Amino acid sequence: MSLSGRARDHGFQSLHYFRKRMRFNDVNFAAGIKIGRMPARSFLMGIFWFKETAFNSSSSDTVQIGSTQGGSDILAATDVHSTGFTSHGSAAGLGTAVTFVANEIDLWVKWNATTANTATTGDATVIILYCPDNDL
Repeated sequence: MSLSGRARDHGFQSLHYFRKRMRFNDVNFAAGIKIGRMPARSFLMGIFWFKETAFNSSSSDTVQIGSTQGGSDILAATDVHSTGFTSHGSAAGLGTAVTFVANEIDLWVKWNATTANTATTGDATVIILYCPDNDL
């Protein structure tokens, strides 16, 4: 995992990904957790959520993904109040908004619980799929 600031690029012409499991009681999940850094000029291919255990705050729970802590420029707030699989192939930020950017891009995920957070459960895994610019 590349949390130290170095972008993850395997050097091969293949799809790359970040995978991160998040639980309702993870430290700083509500403030935003850095899950990795994409290399410059990468093309974001998709975002996938698998919600194994529903987040059970009193009314709703959402997660968002951004290039800054607490940001939502890559994926706007998305419901995780129920279980199941969700795929985002056209979420805000996919493609041109984060493609061919001169600098590497940090990826942060943030959980938004209801105002009176009463969550006692919640377990989800996010997979962010991208293609680095490594043409030969």
